[in-house]
Amino acid sequence: QQHMLLASHLLLLLSASPQTTIIRHSSSPSLRMSMASSSPFRYVYLHGWLSGPQSFKGTFLKDKLSPLGIDLQLIDLNRGKPPGQMTYDGALIAVDEVWEREAGAHGEGEVKLRLIGSSLGGYFAARYAELHPNRVDRMVLLCPAFDFHNQFRKLTGENTVFGPPDMDGWQSAGSRPFPMPDGSLVDVPFSFVDGARGHHAFPLYLCPTTIIHGLDDEIIPVDTTKQFWETHEDQGEVTSLLLVPDQHALTAPNTLSLTLKTITDFFRLSHTNKQQQQQQQ
Repeated sequence: QQHMLLASHLLLLLSASPQTTIIRHSSSPSLRMSMASSSPFRYVYLHGWLSGPQSFKGTFLKDKLSPLGIDLQLIDLNRGKPPGQMTYDGALIAVDEVWEREAGAHGEGEVKLRLIGSSLGGYFAARYAELHPNRVDRMVLLCPAFDFHNQFRKLTGENTVFGPPDMDGWQSAGSRPFPMPDGSLVDVPFSFVDGARGHHAFPLYLCPTTIIHGLDDEIIPVDTTKQFWETHEDQGEVTSLLLVPDQHALTAPNTLSLTLKTITDFFRLSHTNKQQQQQQQ
């Protein structure tokens, strides 16, 4: 089944499953002008919490976008430290380092970022776009971890996804173990939560954005994204929301296909990009 999605003046054709729900905002004239910018774009993937630059979705998207001439940069939000040592400030610095490197090579006004963020990486993309609106052209966010520090009360303790101890026990101990995707455990200091509290739970970004969220997300409830979407209508940003029958990882084959199609359409990518990228280098 095909759905038509109007994202600003761009018409996207998505091959979605019948269960996929598409919601959209309309755009402001100022955003339509910014989307027509001729600035060269740099494509960056932001991995999630307790993950790294070689995550499954990141490498999958990099491999699929490469034939289109897109060099998707898989950056390390842990900044060389163990995944359990990730910090909010450090992750944002990692994104900033990409922009500064590209701006240094091409000039500040000549480079804009196109960000793809998964889970907490999706939050960091939105937060970076809020802090630096002139540096980000548009984003695709995959189950973004909005309001993550407040989610921990539901995710820790008895009969929860991460199990005991609960938030109070974690704070008293100073750190606690969390499972990595491969099943190994890493210690995460409670200072991670403290650092999160210094940032907006729901960033007020202004660039065109598509969010894909799993209806069966067991980590960040889909209602969190719905709450964000419903309470930010007056921002004037373009936020298209796709709700898909999948869990937090968004790795079901149909979801991966939809994600790739959404990215190529929303970023207006095609095989002609390969020639354009070569000309810019």
